[in-house]
Amino acid sequence: VATPSSQRSILQSLSPLELSLLVAMRRIESSQNAKEYNFNMVFREYEDLRSKGCDMYSRPNALRAFETLVDMGLVTYTDKDNLSSSLKEFRLARMGVTVKELGKCIDCHSRCPQALKQWFKHEVVGGTAPVL
Repeated sequence: VATPSSQRSILQSLSPLELSLLVAMRRIESSQNAKEYNFNMVFREYEDLRSKGCDMYSRPNALRAFETLVDMGLVTYTDKDNLSSSLKEFRLARMGVTVKELGKCIDCHSRCPQALKQWFKHEVVGGTAPVL
Protein backbone atom coordinates (compact mmCIF):
# COMPACT_ATOMS: atom_id res chain seq x y z
CA VAL A 1 0.00 0.00 0.00
CA ALA A 2 1.42 3.31 -1.07
CA THR A 3 1.75 6.09 1.46
CA PRO A 4 0.25 9.47 0.51
CA SER A 5 3.68 10.93 -0.25
CA SER A 6 4.76 7.94 -2.34
CA GLN A 7 1.47 7.97 -4.24
CA ARG A 8 1.91 11.70 -4.89
CA SER A 9 5.39 10.93 -6.24
CA ILE A 10 4.01 8.15 -8.44
CA LEU A 11 1.27 10.43 -9.78
CA GLN A 12 3.80 13.14 -10.64
CA SER A 13 5.86 10.61 -12.62
CA LEU A 14 2.99 9.60 -14.91
CA SER A 15 3.11 10.19 -18.64
CA PRO A 16 0.44 12.31 -20.34
CA LEU A 17 -1.09 9.09 -21.71
CA GLU A 18 -1.30 7.51 -18.25
CA LEU A 19 -2.88 10.69 -16.87
CA SER A 20 -5.36 10.67 -19.75
CA LEU A 21 -6.38 7.11 -18.96
CA LEU A 22 -6.96 7.99 -15.30
CA VAL A 23 -9.12 10.95 -16.33
CA ALA A 24 -11.04 8.67 -18.71
CA MET A 25 -11.67 6.26 -15.82
CA ARG A 26 -12.99 9.07 -13.62
CA ARG A 27 -15.19 10.22 -16.49
CA ILE A 28 -16.68 6.71 -16.76
CA GLU A 29 -17.32 6.71 -13.03
CA SER A 30 -19.14 10.03 -13.18
CA SER A 31 -21.04 9.75 -16.45
CA GLN A 32 -22.00 6.08 -16.24
CA ASN A 33 -22.02 5.73 -12.46
CA ALA A 34 -19.75 2.71 -12.92
CA LYS A 35 -17.57 1.38 -10.12
CA GLU A 36 -15.70 -1.02 -12.40
CA TYR A 37 -14.63 -0.86 -16.02
CA ASN A 38 -12.35 -2.67 -18.40
CA PHE A 39 -9.64 -1.39 -20.72
CA ASN A 40 -11.99 -1.34 -23.72
CA MET A 41 -14.38 1.00 -21.91
CA VAL A 42 -11.50 3.22 -20.82
CA PHE A 43 -10.04 3.37 -24.32
CA ARG A 44 -13.41 4.36 -25.83
CA GLU A 45 -13.66 7.18 -23.30
CA TYR A 46 -10.06 8.16 -23.99
CA GLU A 47 -10.83 8.40 -27.72
CA ASP A 48 -13.22 11.23 -26.86
CA LEU A 49 -10.16 13.30 -25.95
CA ARG A 50 -9.21 13.47 -29.61
CA SER A 51 -12.08 15.86 -30.23
CA LYS A 52 -10.89 17.95 -27.26
CA GLY A 53 -7.46 18.56 -28.79
CA CYS A 54 -5.37 15.99 -26.91
CA ASP A 55 -2.76 13.81 -28.52
CA MET A 56 -4.05 10.39 -29.49
CA TYR A 57 -1.98 7.31 -28.85
CA SER A 58 -2.48 3.91 -30.41
CA ARG A 59 -4.53 1.20 -28.73
CA PRO A 60 -1.44 -1.00 -28.07
CA ASN A 61 0.36 1.96 -26.45
CA ALA A 62 -2.70 2.75 -24.36
CA LEU A 63 -2.97 -0.88 -23.24
CA ARG A 64 0.69 -0.84 -22.16
CA ALA A 65 0.05 2.38 -20.24
CA PHE A 66 -3.03 0.82 -18.59
CA GLU A 67 -0.92 -2.18 -17.54
CA THR A 68 1.70 0.21 -16.14
CA LEU A 69 -1.00 1.84 -14.01
CA VAL A 70 -1.90 -1.64 -12.73
CA ASP A 71 1.77 -2.39 -12.01
CA MET A 72 2.07 0.89 -10.08
CA GLY A 73 -0.96 0.01 -7.98
CA LEU A 74 -3.02 2.99 -9.19
CA VAL A 75 -5.48 0.63 -10.90
CA THR A 76 -6.38 -2.81 -9.59
CA TYR A 77 -8.21 -5.67 -11.20
CA THR A 78 -11.34 -6.53 -9.27
CA ASP A 79 -11.33 -10.16 -10.29
CA LYS A 80 -8.67 -12.35 -8.77
CA ASP A 81 -8.43 -14.70 -11.72
CA ASN A 82 -5.23 -14.52 -13.69
CA LEU A 83 -6.85 -14.67 -17.11
CA SER A 84 -4.82 -15.27 -20.19
CA SER A 85 -3.13 -12.24 -21.65
CA SER A 86 -5.46 -12.33 -24.64
CA LEU A 87 -8.38 -11.45 -22.34
CA LYS A 88 -6.72 -8.68 -20.30
CA GLU A 89 -8.65 -5.99 -22.18
CA PHE A 90 -11.88 -7.39 -20.72
CA ARG A 91 -10.85 -7.75 -17.07
CA LEU A 92 -12.76 -5.48 -14.73
CA ALA A 93 -10.67 -2.92 -12.89
CA ARG A 94 -11.07 0.01 -10.54
CA MET A 95 -8.96 3.09 -9.91
CA GLY A 96 -7.39 3.70 -6.52
CA VAL A 97 -6.99 7.46 -6.88
CA THR A 98 -9.58 9.96 -5.66
CA VAL A 99 -10.83 12.85 -7.77
CA LYS A 100 -9.10 15.23 -5.38
CA GLU A 101 -5.74 13.44 -5.70
CA LEU A 102 -6.05 13.29 -9.46
CA GLY A 103 -7.01 16.96 -9.65
CA LYS A 104 -3.99 18.03 -7.59
CA CYS A 105 -1.74 15.93 -9.80
CA ILE A 106 -3.15 17.38 -13.01
CA ASP A 107 -2.83 20.95 -11.71
CA CYS A 108 0.85 20.52 -10.77
CA HIS A 109 2.03 18.05 -13.42
CA SER A 110 4.61 19.67 -15.67
CA ARG A 111 3.82 17.44 -18.68
CA CYS A 112 0.02 17.48 -18.44
CA PRO A 113 -1.44 18.87 -21.67
CA GLN A 114 -3.63 21.94 -21.28
CA ALA A 115 -6.45 20.20 -23.18
CA LEU A 116 -6.44 17.37 -20.62
CA LYS A 117 -6.57 19.86 -17.74
CA GLN A 118 -9.57 21.51 -19.36
CA TRP A 119 -11.28 18.18 -20.05
CA PHE A 120 -10.78 17.08 -16.45
CA LYS A 121 -12.11 20.33 -14.99
CA HIS A 122 -15.10 20.51 -17.31
CA GLU A 123 -16.08 16.88 -17.69
CA VAL A 124 -15.10 15.44 -14.30
CA VAL A 125 -14.97 18.15 -11.65
CA GLY A 126 -17.54 20.41 -13.28
CA GLY A 127 -19.72 17.46 -14.21
CA THR A 128 -21.41 14.96 -11.96
CA ALA A 129 -18.30 13.46 -10.37
CA PRO A 130 -18.13 13.96 -6.62
CA VAL A 131 -14.89 15.46 -5.36
CA LEU A 132 -13.80 13.06 -2.64
